[in-house]
Amino acid sequence: MGTGVPACLTVTAIDGLVLAKSAFHHSANYRSVVLLGAFRLVKETSDSRPSRRSPTSWSPDAGARCVSRAPRSSRASAIVSMPIEEASAKARTGPASR
Repeated sequence: MGTGVPACLTVTAIDGLVLAKSAFHHSANYRSVVLLGAFRLVKETSDSRPSRRSPTSWSPDAGARCVSRAPRSSRASAIVSMPIEEASAKARTGPASR
């Protein structure tokens, strides 16, 4: 993945379901983005270490409930970056159409 091969990354956030009188008109409010670029491997430096923090660091007590990260899992993980060459975004908001 970190060799510069062209890639597409898509992320969608569902903000809420939109229910109508008819199931045909049900929908969802969402935000979506499509990013085109090429992943590159981030070399391990002191600058990249904060990005290796586990999602358990997002919650003050979550780390206490988990086992510590084994060296094996660190070796099996990589950090990549993707400079964005092209992007497209789409969103839907509002009530049901009918």
